[in-house]
Amino acid sequence: MKPSFLKALLFPPRCAACRKLMRPVENDGRLPGTLCPDCAAAFEAATRKECRECTLPFYLCRCVPAAMQKAGVSEYVKVAPYMAGGEPRVPRKLVLFMKDHARRDVFAFAAGELKAGVADALRRSAARYQRDAQPLPDTVIAYLPRDRGTVRVMGHDQARELAKALSAVTGIPVRAALTRVRKTEKQKNLSANERMENLRGAFAAKDVRGLRVLLVDDVVTTGAGMTNAAKTLYDAGAAEVLAVSFAYTPKLH
Repeated sequence: MKPSFLKALLFPPRCAACRKLMRPVENDGRLPGTLCPDCAAAFEAATRKECRECTLPFYLCRCVPAAMQKAGVSEYVKVAPYMAGGEPRVPRKLVLFMKDHARRDVFAFAAGELKAGVADALRRSAARYQRDAQPLPDTVIAYLPRDRGTVRVMGHDQARELAKALSAVTGIPVRAALTRVRKTEKQKNLSANERMENLRGAFAAKDVRGLRVLLVDDVVTTGAGMTNAAKTLYDAGAAEVLAVSFAYTPKLH
C-alpha cells in the first residue's frame, strides 16, 4: 500500500464544498480529490450552464464585460458562475473557501480548472500578434491585491494564492505588479457605479512595460476591480491585459 494512500485512509480529507469525509477506494487505488463525487458532479453541471449572451457553457464563455472591454481587457477566462447567497452552491462554497481559508488543494483545483481556458486565450492572443506582424511579448501573471487590513485579518490574499497556483500549472511567473496606494471602502454593500468609483486610482503598477499580463482574481462580480487594475497596468506600459478569475457573476452579461 502506497504511503499516500495509507495517509488518506487514516486521515481522510473533507470535501471542500460540503465538508464530507472522503475515503480512498482501496480496490482502484485512487486518492480523494478536492470534491466528493456529488459535489464534483454539481460543479460540472454549474460550469455547463449557458452564458446568456454567447449561449456557450460558462467554462467556454469568453465574453468580456463592457467596462473591462473599454479598459482594454482583450480576453476574459472564467470557469463557474457565482451568486452570493444563492445557486449554484458548489462554486459559491469554493469561492468562500478561498476567501476564508488558505487550503492549497482548493487553489490548485481552481488553477487546474482554469488551465485550459488560459492556454486558449494565450493562443488567440499570440495569433493576433502574428497577424499584425508584431513580436510576442513575454507573459507574466499579476493579481488584484487586497488591502493590507484584510490580508492582516484573514492571514492570506486569495488572489495571490490563486495566481501562485496558476503559475504552478502554466509555468508563467508571478509578478507583484500591482499595489494598493490608498484606502478604499468595503465593496460589499456598494452599487456597481459606487464600486467603480471607490477603486478609481486605488492601484499603482510597476515592472510591466511591454509585457502581456494575465490579471488574476478569485471572483468577479461587478468588474470594478479588474477594470481599474487593467487601466493602471496599461498606464504603466503593459502591452496587453487578459483577465482571469475562477468565478464570475452572470449579471455582468
